[in-house]
Amino acid sequence: MKISSALNLCILFALSPLAAFCQKDLGSAETNKICQQHKSVEFPAKDRPTAAEKAATAKAEEDAAEVGQHIITSPIVGTFYRSANPESEAFVNVGDRVSKGQVLCIIEAMKLMNEIESDVDGVVTRIYPQNGQPIEYGEKLFAVKLSS
Repeated sequence: MKISSALNLCILFALSPLAAFCQKDLGSAETNKICQQHKSVEFPAKDRPTAAEKAATAKAEEDAAEVGQHIITSPIVGTFYRSANPESEAFVNVGDRVSKGQVLCIIEAMKLMNEIESDVDGVVTRIYPQNGQPIEYGEKLFAVKLSS
């Protein structure tokens, strides 16, 4: 058996669920030696959170942080811009007080610049997209802590 074939066999075997139940003897001393050198394939632990569980936890933490805040979402698909042009200052920054009707950002859609206005009075606590980032309909743009 060629060394590359033995290595491929060893890797496939190590990744299979049967690896824990089978003996390590794969037929020849050379193949066994190669498998012993490459047997350090790491398997995910059952108690380790999966990617889906991590995403759900992150979403739950994010939602908990947003309690008592108003989320302003995108009414259209386009490109998010924080200012009217690259040289000018952003319409709003985190910590700025905003009032109803104040322009928060611009979304470019089909070469048209659409001003997105605040629909509440409050303080901007988070800006979700980055400047120049493509956004979807309904995507979160701003979190605003409502004024009392």
